[in-house]
Parts: sequence; structure tokens; C-alpha cells
Amino acid sequence: MPRSADSVASRQPLAARVLLALLTAVFVLSSAAWIHLDTVPPLWDSAHYLWESDLLYKDLTREGPMAMLERFATSLGEKAPLITALPIPAYALLGESHAAARFTNLVFIVVACVALYGFGRRSGGPMVGLLSVLIVNTYPIVAGMSRQYLVEYALMTFTIVWMYLLVVWEDREGRGILWGFGVLAGFGLLLKITFPLYVGVPTLWIAWRKFAGGRPLVRVAIDLICIAFIAVPIAAIWYAQNLFRVLGFAASAGFGSLGRPYGSGPVLSLEALSQYWLKLINIGISFGFLALTVALGLILLAGRRQTRASDDRMPQRPSMDGSRLVLLLLWLIVPFLVLSFAVNKDPRYLVPSLPALAVLTAYGLTRIPWRGLRVAFIGVAALFGLANYALYSACDDCLPRRQVEIGPFVAVSSTLGWAHPPTSEDWPLDEIVAAIATDLEQEQAAPTQVRVLFSHPRVNAHVLKYVAMLHDLPLRFHVVRFSIQAPLEELIAETNEQYPYLM
Repeated sequence: MPRSADSVASRQPLAARVLLALLTAVFVLSSAAWIHLDTVPPLWDSAHYLWESDLLYKDLTREGPMAMLERFATSLGEKAPLITALPIPAYALLGESHAAARFTNLVFIVVACVALYGFGRRSGGPMVGLLSVLIVNTYPIVAGMSRQYLVEYALMTFTIVWMYLLVVWEDREGRGILWGFGVLAGFGLLLKITFPLYVGVPTLWIAWRKFAGGRPLVRVAIDLICIAFIAVPIAAIWYAQNLFRVLGFAASAGFGSLGRPYGSGPVLSLEALSQYWLKLINIGISFGFLALTVALGLILLAGRRQTRASDDRMPQRPSMDGSRLVLLLLWLIVPFLVLSFAVNKDPRYLVPSLPALAVLTAYGLTRIPWRGLRVAFIGVAALFGLANYALYSACDDCLPRRQVEIGPFVAVSSTLGWAHPPTSEDWPLDEIVAAIATDLEQEQAAPTQVRVLFSHPRVNAHVLKYVAMLHDLPLRFHVVRFSIQAPLEELIAETNEQYPYLM
């Protein structure tokens, strides 16, 4: 397959660009509508990010950029803070709100679609690029993350852009590419410390390929050092004060005691691994895409055998470059293995690697040797992906049964983990916070620290603290227990004079 960037670009038809624009518009507009209709309060982590984000915005608007930068350099402390700064332009346009913060993902949807299309086009042609965009955005967990104020969709976008730059770098040289890598690495680390998990090994593979292709090892090493020289000062804005704390937190949350409450049992147990892999299928990529991938593998195997048996009389289609195939496998398998053996087995941490699976599936679809079957499978993949996306995006009560199961697999459901229809509910959080503030003012209680006896997913210390921040109320909320099953007397006994108000 030709590797020249110019020759590849010349094969990009106008129809493919139009279809890419239409696909991107579908995902952007549907996510925008979903976010507008979903009115429930943010979850625990989202509320914490929102509170810090609102603090940054208030510092920027009241005291200027330097005050905001000073706060950014110390914010969160245990988690990289870029997620808290990303919604600031949305706040300026739409006002401070949970919805405005989530609208930030719409920008990432556009960038992710364009970059993944570029990667797929360079790897197997325009059809591979288009199918990759469709498949990955209709994976339930990816669609769900595109509508939440969490780091996973943005991290996936950063990873896709990085992989696109890798294939460009493999084809040609240029200082602009190195600058792109450096800036992306710096901000990727500010988004999440695990960013190198998804891009590190693939980058070393392409660096090795450049060396094997005749580029002097010293030149390749200098390129990598240049990337680090650009990335380190950007990341140091926050890591200079928080590096050791975040390293300890990340290790404990992923593989130590902090991650155990979110784990699935002993790390090396077959039961824990099978539960994790089952979640990746049911709420991650969906049982339908799993079945499609298995069927696709069998068809490709049969087609290859028949091609050999027929003395190569069947028409041959161009194969993906071996280097590109290895790159995709490293992108997918390295994080999969690391996260499979982590204590905290949350499927959303694998989201940045799922585009690799989408590209592999898309390429396999275009490699089916029989034209009629190829067209049928591509049509089935597209129709299933979009129908499933519509089901869990908008169809809350259109199924006769809540879900259809095939053994341990969820075949059809309108709720697949993070992917579910919007929930339009009015929660009286403003009234709750206002009532607490009034009571404290009447009692002349100071400091205004409030201890919450429970932690409901939608009503908890972080959410209440964020609501108080939106109303400029000097209230801070602290949780007593994450469990709401503890006896009330036991919870009250844990309070002290520092927290005079009990909710």
C-alpha cells in the first residue's frame, strides 16, 4: 500500500468528507440534545471537578489570569486538573452550569471524529476511516462518556490525535510534528497521569520503525528528547507541586487500597477477570459488536482459505501495512492487559484504547473478499451501530422488556451502563442549600462547615458544595460515611463541634 502522505490524501473523495461531516453532526447534535434534556445533578467525581472549575472561572473573571493560573497549579492535588479548566470558554458563552461544562465534549467529538477518520484513511482508505468513526462513537461506553463531565472522552480524543500524529511522523519529518507531540504530551499529562499508558509503547514502536527504516538512532533519540523538552514545562505547571502525591494516589487507586472498594475481587482471580471482560462487552462495546467481530473473523478466515484453495483466483484487496497493524494492536492490548490486572476494574478507563478496536473492525469489514457479503456486513454494522445508539440515547420505554439477555450477555437494552436515555428530573438542591444557609445564618454558626450523614449518587457533599459555589454561599460540605446503611446514632456520634449542622 502506498505510504506517501500526498498519495493517500489524493485518494480522499469528496463523498467521504461529506459523509464524515454528516456522521460528526449526528453525534454532536444528538449529544447536545441529550445533555440539554438530562437535568439530574452531577455524580460525585463530576461535582468535584465542577466545583474546582467554578473556582477557576471566578478567579479568572474577578482577579485575572494570574490568579486563575495560581489556583490551577495547586487544584485537585491528587488528580491532574486540566478537566477543570476546559469548560471555561463554555462558561463565558453559556454561564456556569453542569450542562455548559458537558457541552465541552462536543468540541472533542468533532476533533476525535476528524482525527480518527484521518488515521483510518491513512491505514486502509476512506471507508475504513468512516466506519471507524461510526463504530467507536456508537460503542455504548464511548457514547456515554461523551455526555459526562469526566476525563475519559477528552483523554480518548487526545490519544486519537496522538496516534494520527504518529502515522504522519512515520511517513515524513518536520518540526511541526514534534511541536504537536510536545504540546499534546504536556496537556495529555495535565488531563490524566495515565496518558502515557495509551501512547507510550506505540510511540516507541514507531520510533523503532523509523530507525529500522534508515534514520540514524541519534536523530530518532533527539526527536524524542525534543518532544520531552516541550512537554515537561507544560506539565510542570501542575506537576511541579503535585508529582509525588499524584503518583502515590494513582498507584493506590489503580492497584492498591484506594481501588479495592471499586474492584471485582482478587486481582488474579479468574472470576474477577471474567466479570471485568463481561462488563467490557455488555456496557463497553455491546454484545452486537462482539458477535459482529466474531462472525467477521470467521468470514475472513474462510475467505483466506478459499483464496488459497482457488489458486488466488478471488480478487485481492490491498492489505494494511504490517507496521500499522502492530501499532493498532499495541494501542489496544497494552492498556487492556494493564487494566485487566488492576484492582480498580472500571471499564471506562479502557475508553482511550477502544478506537483501535474500531479501526481493526472497520478494516476487517472492508477486507471481506465477497462483494455482496462485504456490502451486507458493512450495512449491518452501520445499521446496528446507529440503531443501538438511538435506542440508548432516546428510547426509554419503547422496548417490551427492559432488556433481552443471551446467557451472561445483554443483547438488547436501552440502558447499558453509562449509555442511557436522558433523565428529566427536578432536584431541589438549590432549595436545600438555601435552607441550610438560612439556618446557619440564624444560628450565627461559624465556620460554615456542614457534615453530611450519607452519600447519595446525586445528593452528596461534592454536589452540595458545588451548588453552594454557584450561589456564592460560603458553605463547605463533608461526608461522614459513603454508606447510608450505618445506624444514625453511630453517624451522629462521629460528628464534632467543627461541624455544627447535620443533614
